[in-house]
Amino acid sequence: LGTGFLSPYLWSSRGIDPFAALGVEPNQHAAVRPALEKMWGTGGKNSAEYRRTEDMVRASIQEFLADRRKNGLKVDMLGDVMAWAHQVLYKKAFKRDITLMEGKVFMVFQLLYLGLALQSDTEPVLAKVPFLLPTLRQQVARIVRSYEPIVQEMYADDLDGLDCSPSTSCVTQLASAILDAFLLAGGVSLTVSINAGIALLYSTAEPMGTPYSGNEEVENPPDSWLAWGNPFPDMAYEHGQELQFYWEVLRYFAPVGSVASWTKPVTCAGLSEDQTKALLKDGGASQPCPLEGYNLPQDIPRVNQYTGGAGHIFPVLPVAMRDPAKFGADANSFRIRDLNVYKWSVGFGEMAENSKVTNGRMNRSCPGKSLTLMVGSLFFEEFNKRDWVVPRNSRHITFSQGSKPFHTGFTLSSQDMVKDCKEICPSRLKFPKLHQECTAAKQQCQCNRCRTEENRLLGSWSCVECALFGQNPELVTPPKPWRGEGPRPASAELARCPTLVARLLEAQGGAAVQAYQESGVPTSLLELMNIKAKGSPVLWQNVTDPFAVLFYFSLRMIVSALSAFHSDSVIIPSLFGSFETMTYGDITLPVVDLDGYVVTTPLDPKLFDSKLVELLGAPPNHVQSALQVCLLGPFLLDQAKHDWLDDDDRNTWVQASVGLGRSFFRKKDWILALWAPYKLADNIGMWPKTEVDFAQLFLKADLWDDGLEQAIAFSSIGTHRLETTKRDFGGEQLHFVVSLNAFASLEVRPGFGRYGGDMYFSEAGMPVLVVTPDGTEVSHASKDWQYWKFVWRSSLVSIVTLQDHLHMAHYKVANVLAASSRRELQPDHPARRVLTVFTWGSIGINYKSMFALSLKDSALSRTMPVKAF
Repeated sequence: LGTGFLSPYLWSSRGIDPFAALGVEPNQHAAVRPALEKMWGTGGKNSAEYRRTEDMVRASIQEFLADRRKNGLKVDMLGDVMAWAHQVLYKKAFKRDITLMEGKVFMVFQLLYLGLALQSDTEPVLAKVPFLLPTLRQQVARIVRSYEPIVQEMYADDLDGLDCSPSTSCVTQLASAILDAFLLAGGVSLTVSINAGIALLYSTAEPMGTPYSGNEEVENPPDSWLAWGNPFPDMAYEHGQELQFYWEVLRYFAPVGSVASWTKPVTCAGLSEDQTKALLKDGGASQPCPLEGYNLPQDIPRVNQYTGGAGHIFPVLPVAMRDPAKFGADANSFRIRDLNVYKWSVGFGEMAENSKVTNGRMNRSCPGKSLTLMVGSLFFEEFNKRDWVVPRNSRHITFSQGSKPFHTGFTLSSQDMVKDCKEICPSRLKFPKLHQECTAAKQQCQCNRCRTEENRLLGSWSCVECALFGQNPELVTPPKPWRGEGPRPASAELARCPTLVARLLEAQGGAAVQAYQESGVPTSLLELMNIKAKGSPVLWQNVTDPFAVLFYFSLRMIVSALSAFHSDSVIIPSLFGSFETMTYGDITLPVVDLDGYVVTTPLDPKLFDSKLVELLGAPPNHVQSALQVCLLGPFLLDQAKHDWLDDDDRNTWVQASVGLGRSFFRKKDWILALWAPYKLADNIGMWPKTEVDFAQLFLKADLWDDGLEQAIAFSSIGTHRLETTKRDFGGEQLHFVVSLNAFASLEVRPGFGRYGGDMYFSEAGMPVLVVTPDGTEVSHASKDWQYWKFVWRSSLVSIVTLQDHLHMAHYKVANVLAASSRRELQPDHPARRVLTVFTWGSIGINYKSMFALSLKDSALSRTMPVKAF
């Protein structure tokens, strides 16, 4: 075509010959045209297809704008609209959903391809980049290959028996034509026109109007006309004028500039002029130029699209769309016009239709005209100008008469974003003064928010800056000390978190949450930012909620402190006596471990500057425990609670890449991978090695063998709850039972099953019967046997963890033993030395678990189904 580097080479590795859309052979065009009209059409205005398409497009726009009102709307070629345009076109063509992030990934490839297509030179610059074109060629083949099964499923009947030679098949030909529409005609035209419409609503660039209106005959117009102010002084349309407004955008900034042709074709690379001429044949039998052998370093065949031809014709559609004979004397002005005037449009190639030729199969008009008008008009119906703040660089949004309607990209921030101090500022490089003003306004906004007690716990790095630079000095005042007598209540302990430290942690944690919310962030970048450990799973927002991300973030900081310890390390006691304590319910815990367990170590006061101690609000021997309060206290507990149990799009193991053929075969593998990178000083994993692999022993053909329950009850976690009994069932005497039905009275949250199940065992120790909470007897032969075994196992592990392990073993036995031995026994007492080995770490672990596991809205309360934790 001679207007860009649209080489057949780019399409050739998937059996497409010569092109995908423009430049295809007549038989290929005749084969795929009806399918393209069906795909991109909307049907009659009152048809079911029209209503379905309208509902789909409107819903997509509403979802897109709702998301952008939270995150900002970038209006530029490399912006949000292009990604969304691909999203909506993909849905229309394939009746399948993709995410906006997938649209952004496609956009990167789209812009590279578009940049190549727009180059008009015998040797385009991009074509000289070594191995770029082969890489693009492989990407084209990969995408077309992924489309082919969908095309086969949806359009096979439309293509059956048709000839698309020399391409390998009509399915491949149509798949490539769809990709071409995504890349160029559809994806780019929608993006350019909608972006231009938004720019017209917000640009305050002067002078308003257009220099061309009334000056059509001026020869050699000045360069100042190349960048003019907003041609739409009204900067608004009335309700009901959305279609007229969008039509005027398409008329004034025609997305398609030209479809060029040659009266005498260029000479094929490697052929003579006569040999090239011999390829031209009547009746649609012309052949494309053959591809030569490859040359290095570009690794592409030679292609000539520019030399040797004659009569290069460019019908310039933008000029036709401003014809005063059709659109009035003010055709060079942008204004809302009567819809009837747009019947003269040639912007969609409306004139290139003739139903008498192969029943319209050779029509060259845009098959997506009705869809484009629907999408554009609905977009501006749903788009509310009042929802957004005028961008700070609005006076720099100038317009031109060329293919790129406006020169300066910009990002809209919603009114809610500005209220939340989340305005997106103009580029610091392009607009340094505006960027500085915007940043200062956001800082002041955040400082105002930080002054309230409600927001102090939910602040960000901005709160830290406010505190450090004196705008909010109250933010760095030490926390109020506990003035009561005896143990501090847990609420007072929570208040010990130094405010400045809380701000720093919240800023870091906020960065982690934000990074995981953008699902396209490379994992290497997350590791570089220390948001995740190398090799660990990615906690994308569809898998977890912000609490889970922050909890993992906090635990990682805590366990990282353990890396200095050996697996067999125990510090020799050197202190004894009284120590401060805290209380929660009937539990009293030491705040400091006199034996020096990491993170609760009594530190040398000389290590701390007095100013720092005052700022942290804690004496030196309490600083580390106070820091743990920050990591596990309000920083986490204030996060909203989400289960998403009834949401198919969130919180599923499939989305966490767990299952057959995925990154993690079992749920357990996913969990273990979170902690695999963490080692002690002697390279022993912090997560202990599995001593008994129950799956290897008892999981058979995806069913759990009854030997599992026997092992659990007689030699593992349930042994201490095993009781003798005498019960006759089916003529067999049952001798043992682990009873859990007493816990069925615990009220659980919606979506969870109740605890319970009394499991009875034979004299040989094999499970024979489960009595459910409502008294139903489920035997080994029942179809519900595996299910009730699962309920019993889950109930047992939960109850043992919460009641027997956490409450009794940790808070009662270990806590009392650790505290009393340190308070009453001299460091060199033999009993103290022995007890130190067996209580090592108990005080520190119990202190952390109080915040992480026991308080309302802690990690355990979110994990357990119990309603009143």
